[in-house]
Amino acid sequence: LGGGTFDVSIVEINGSVSEVLASHGNNHLGGDDFDNKLAHWLSDRFLSNHEIDLFDDVISKRRLTSSAENAKIQLSEHIFVEINEEFIAKKGKKSLHLKEKITRDDLESLIEPFIDETMISIDKAIEDAKISISDIDRVILVGGSTKMPLVKQKLEEHLDQTIFDLVDPDLCVAIGAGYHAGVLAGEEIESILVDVTPFSLGVGTNRLTPYGIDTNYFSVIIPRNTVVPCSRSQIFTNPPNNPESLTIPIYQGEQEYIDGNIFLGAFEIEDLPL
Repeated sequence: LGGGTFDVSIVEINGSVSEVLASHGNNHLGGDDFDNKLAHWLSDRFLSNHEIDLFDDVISKRRLTSSAENAKIQLSEHIFVEINEEFIAKKGKKSLHLKEKITRDDLESLIEPFIDETMISIDKAIEDAKISISDIDRVILVGGSTKMPLVKQKLEEHLDQTIFDLVDPDLCVAIGAGYHAGVLAGEEIESILVDVTPFSLGVGTNRLTPYGIDTNYFSVIIPRNTVVPCSRSQIFTNPPNNPESLTIPIYQGEQEYIDGNIFLGAFEIEDLPL
């Protein structure tokens, strides 16, 4: 559970071989959503007191979001924090300050629906891996947002086991990336990882329906939970106007249309036969 995305992986470890059985997640759920939710809560209280919307001003909005993020981090260790942003707005000639006391309970009531969404992804990953909750031997948290007490509490209740917390959630991704870099560089690494794609990968296309041309359709080429590395191919036809080149946008996600997925990049095919 990082800043902008969430995913969960079911991993089976046999000796030095780690195989990802299934992954599931949400491209649009992470710590940034917690920050924004708390920032809007603060903004609403300020608006109620002063009739000024802090989100209408770019600088005020930035300060507000930064304060919300800092408060979120501190509330992982403390039961309450005080926010004090001086001169955050003006009303006429009067300078206004943001002063609020936020409790951990306040924050948790705001973000609990997001945490509940992650439980749905966990259940889906377990289903895709064709195992049951009782088959899980250890739960490891990854990403700074998992430091929040509510995350650990919800997981322990949902999975009925104690979280394994001897891994630093902030550093483990970097350490894993270092191991993977070693593999790519040809270093001798004892552990072997058999990974899968956590999200479907595909391209943006148009498709013909009985009602006309359906634009911005997401054509999946590599489905979620495909073992990587891998290669896939699909055949598509040129648009009716037969252009000399085509730009192919690449996305990841599970939504039917590209607007609901994450844009990864694009490549161009030139000199198409007319």
